[in-house]
Amino acid sequence: MPFSGMDPNAITDPKLRQQYLDKIAENQKKIANCNREIEMRHDLQNIDGDFQVYIDNAYGRTPEERADALNTAKEAGASVEMRKEIAAEMQ
Repeated sequence: MPFSGMDPNAITDPKLRQQYLDKIAENQKKIANCNREIEMRHDLQNIDGDFQVYIDNAYGRTPEERADALNTAKEAGASVEMRKEIAAEMQ
């Protein structure tokens, strides 16, 4: 019976070895997906900060510009928290 971390070449039964290799490949895919999700969450946090700078530089403080900025933020997928921060800073 194989155990975690075992060298697949140590498994003499070809069918069992292939099952073990398939499970290793499946786990590697899960790890890659998890890492990608972590990177995406990190990127989203950075985007919110970058977006805040953009809004600060691109829009004035009139009610019309404030509404336009908040609409742009919503369309761009800015988080609710970021839109609240934008609204607060534009008042």
